[in-house]
Amino acid sequence: MVFAVIYRWKVTSGQEAKFERIWGASTQIIYSTFGSLGSSLHRDEHGEYVAYARWPDKKSWERMVNDYESTTEIEEFWERNVREIAPPMCLDLRLDLLQKTPFHK
Repeated sequence: MVFAVIYRWKVTSGQEAKFERIWGASTQIIYSTFGSLGSSLHRDEHGEYVAYARWPDKKSWERMVNDYESTTEIEEFWERNVREIAPPMCLDLRLDLLQKTPFHK
């Protein structure tokens, strides 16, 4: 059963592009190192970021949480510019109807 996690952050004004680059690079590392199923990063109407990450199971995600080590530069950026709005929301997938393309008659 697929496991998903939703994250929410507020990023310092002017640091959004760097945040997006770091998130993208980190997601690629996590995918290739810990076996995630990738993630999607969104920005809401208030400028806050929301990310949705998928995992094959909760155990894989927990291993990443315990073992992932970012660089000092990334950690410093995160501490100065990123504020977590809410703790991660963990979800067990029950029904997946997401599509890659719109329906065409």
